Amino acid sequence: MLPQNVEAEFKKIAKRVTIVVLLLATSAFVFSNISVVWGIIIGGMMAITNFRLIALSTVQILELTSPTQAKAKAIVKYLIRASLTIGVMYVSFTNDWISFPALVVGLLLVKYIILFEAVYLFVKNSMKEFFHKQKLKYERGDNR
Repeated sequence: MLPQNVEAEFKKIAKRVTIVVLLLATSAFVFSNISVVWGIIIGGMMAITNFRLIALSTVQILELTSPTQAKAKAIVKYLIRASLTIGVMYVSFTNDWISFPALVVGLLLVKYIILFEAVYLFVKNSMKEFFHKQKLKYERGDNR
């Protein structure tokens, strides 16, 4: 099991990915064909699954005391995740009922959401700090 704070962060990101997948799938259903919808849905589900597997394997690896065991376990877990992803991509590439580009978009959603959240928090904190400094200057009477 995951620690409580890691579980909460995973659920938050998985919820955002699910919302974006539903929005993209709905718009693809309206403006495109069903293969794009399936690609986005399957890609999003695979992205959430991969993210969960990364979280679980990271917790397991950090609990190991031997560096060689940790390295071996990390390699095995990585190969499992890569095999799953390659398998899904192969099925999508060889079948017409799943759009390969849409699958790739779905697979990248977790990364986009984490990146967007990081940029948002950076801008928010920068603006907060800027206005706090301006307030202090005003209160001190600095006229620079």
